Amino acid sequence: MIISHKYKFIFIRIPKTASTSVEQFCKTIDNDCIISDESKPPYGHYTSSQVKNMVSQQQWNEYFKFTFVREPNSWVISQYRHNLQYYYKWEKIQILLDKNKKLRSPEDNILTEKDVIKLYILLDCWFKYSNQVQYIDEKLDFIGKFENLQEDLNKILKILNINTEYKVEHLNKNNTQKLILNDDSKEIIKILFKKDFELYNNL
Repeated sequence: MIISHKYKFIFIRIPKTASTSVEQFCKTIDNDCIISDESKPPYGHYTSSQVKNMVSQQQWNEYFKFTFVREPNSWVISQYRHNLQYYYKWEKIQILLDKNKKLRSPEDNILTEKDVIKLYILLDCWFKYSNQVQYIDEKLDFIGKFENLQEDLNKILKILNINTEYKVEHLNKNNTQKLILNDDSKEIIKILFKKDFELYNNL
């Protein structure tokens, strides 16, 4: 989460939705904004209800609260690619991993339905939240789209009456192997991430 007392806004950071780029945006317009600890779980990715408990009721009611979401298929691919780089020693999740204690790295770059299911369980075990909509368990004032980042940040500047131009620099790009979904994995994503699709498509 990020809180600006100067401009009275709260940003809910959902993983893999350009939250690092939005963080840079927040720091640019308010160098004194409060940024949650990103060095340990949940790495700054708190739900809206958790953040609500970190501020006063008056601040929660008065501050402009926003977040960004991402097209679910794209989000799953980005999550999988990101989590590929880590080793997981936790005994309870070893059944999800290969012999190197990592998620399977597909040689053909194709994610199968089993890969998607394993990622879903891994995220649930590691973060306790396996989809985007779970981070929005309190009503927010604005939900932007990752795919419309520049346009939506401009809308936020206007809402906050901040008279400045801001050009988005997409940070934290992951240039490792390009992954794609097969038909079965897309069908599984439709089921597991149904609420994410509903949220995204209704924006």
